[in-house]
Amino acid sequence: MLKKIIILKILTLFFLLNSLAQIQYFHNHYAGVDSSYIYSLGNGLELLDIDFSNTGENITWDFSDIEVVSQQEEFFVSPNQSGYFESFMFTCLTSGGNYYSCYTQWNSLSNIALKTNQEFYLVSVEISNFTEFQKKSSTKVESTMIGVNVQYNDTQIPFTIPLSQPDVLIDFPVSFQNADTSISGFHVDLSPYGYELEAKRWQKRINIVDGWGSLITPFASFPQTLRMFTTNEIVDSVFFQNDTIALPRTELQIQWFSPMYGQTVFRAHGLLTEEGGIFHSVDFIDSLRCLPASAGFLYYPISPMIDAEERFVDISFINSSLNATHYYWDFGDTESGSNNYSNLKNPIHTYTNGGNYLVTLAVRNEICEPVTFDSMKLMVFIADTADVTAAFSYTPEISCLGSNVFFTSESQNAYSFLWDFDDGNTSTNKNPNHLYDETGIYSVTLTASNTTKTDEVTHEVSVYPITIANAGPDTTIVKGNSVILQGSGGDYLSSYIWDDSEYLSCTNCQNPLASPEETTIFYLTVSDLCNESRDSVIIYVVPPVSVPLTTEKGFISIYPNPNNGSFTISLPFAITNEVGITIYNTLGQEVWKSTTAIMSDKTINVCTNNLKTGFYIIAVRTPDINFKGKLQIRQ
Repeated sequence: MLKKIIILKILTLFFLLNSLAQIQYFHNHYAGVDSSYIYSLGNGLELLDIDFSNTGENITWDFSDIEVVSQQEEFFVSPNQSGYFESFMFTCLTSGGNYYSCYTQWNSLSNIALKTNQEFYLVSVEISNFTEFQKKSSTKVESTMIGVNVQYNDTQIPFTIPLSQPDVLIDFPVSFQNADTSISGFHVDLSPYGYELEAKRWQKRINIVDGWGSLITPFASFPQTLRMFTTNEIVDSVFFQNDTIALPRTELQIQWFSPMYGQTVFRAHGLLTEEGGIFHSVDFIDSLRCLPASAGFLYYPISPMIDAEERFVDISFINSSLNATHYYWDFGDTESGSNNYSNLKNPIHTYTNGGNYLVTLAVRNEICEPVTFDSMKLMVFIADTADVTAAFSYTPEISCLGSNVFFTSESQNAYSFLWDFDDGNTSTNKNPNHLYDETGIYSVTLTASNTTKTDEVTHEVSVYPITIANAGPDTTIVKGNSVILQGSGGDYLSSYIWDDSEYLSCTNCQNPLASPEETTIFYLTVSDLCNESRDSVIIYVVPPVSVPLTTEKGFISIYPNPNNGSFTISLPFAITNEVGITIYNTLGQEVWKSTTAIMSDKTINVCTNNLKTGFYIIAVRTPDINFKGKLQIRQ
């Protein structure tokens, strides 16, 4: 009985080991259209401590401690949904094919297309939207064509590159100790697109299935996996302007297949060196993770310089951020207005001036809750070796005290400015304005420069005073007399013009002699380079005062005078008759009149409430007295 049990256990173990040894990966395990996978990229620094050399049967590979630094998606689409049909047809037709043959070739090349979000740069050319066209059958998966978007400056061109011979990626079924070899390559000629560039590739792929067993990753454990070691010998040749550059290398890849997934569940990538194989990166199938956003970028050209003729330089910014879903760029170039900002992943910005620019990239990962953020700042120096010519103009040409002078730089190849206004004030604005506190002649100097050259220029700016005309105080004269008008308000540059009048000794002088026969308004205009101003003066003309003949008894008097309209007339003797009192303005117009009966009295009280402030003539009449005098009212 014991012997029977031992035999059964041995048989069970044999069948178990035999079943494990027979792990296979068939064509129906491989991905189909609309399949998608999330791959996590491991920390490359950890690979120095990882041993990838374990091969053989029933091996356990434990990579569960690998740190995840970023993720990317790979997905499969129908070739007709890849976005490269038009590009392929254009290339085929321009190469001499007809529509039917080109369309037939398109359908026969591929039945599935693998798309990734890989992006990389070749100098200033951005390569994106990498698509591998595959032909899947029951016996193999072949890579038959590559599709990429090539962006140079603002131009984006989709390219399709058919392989001269298919690259056999997988031979089905994948089984332990299987091996296969394929030779493939392609030829790219960009001369039809206006670029003198040609590239060729020759490659030899050797696939060896050198192990089976269980695999543990940070995502999951896979009890039945197959390990495939791939050596890919590659020689890239680039032909440019009669020069040939050969780039040979040997790429290494280790892949683990699990029948549970349509793509390899773990991949290690490396290069063969003189010291042996060195693996620089790993990625593995994973679920979507919340990873902190990490900002990073470079730029090209590394040493940008303003073109001396075109007066600009385009800088391509290469985004190396990790785990970011949104991007915001500030190029530090405020003079470019709204073009100073971008939400593109890999933008190009045009700089028109040299100097230092603080470029900022802010990123965020909205997969996480809460959202994670990060930013990076990098100073970009742009050189400019063009000669500088300093020049400027200013307005107004006639500068007046109290008004701004507006300066405009007309300098060539300059973008750094220093203004000296010759009154102790300076400015670094390109086009400043300045207000002078005093009149005078100022030597204004502009120093203009770029990153390497400097020039300066000086112009004189005259600041003139503002004139305010003053025709002098109003004056009263007796008819037949004259008065000198006191014009003022200007300076030695000002002109004085009095409105034409027969009563003036001159009209283009500052202080004419006025001899009006009646009350007259005289108008003065004072003008200079800054402005023109007017004022007026009134010369009141009153008739001569008649001094009456009286007896030795005395004279008539008025008091108070000046007064507010209420005053007393004192007569030299008592009067028993009526007294007539009349008041005239300086134009001789009657403005007030009264008749008063006096009974043996020598004074008359007068009250005039409606007379305005000014000079008047008062007349007092009795049968014995006819008196006129000057009356002044001050309300």
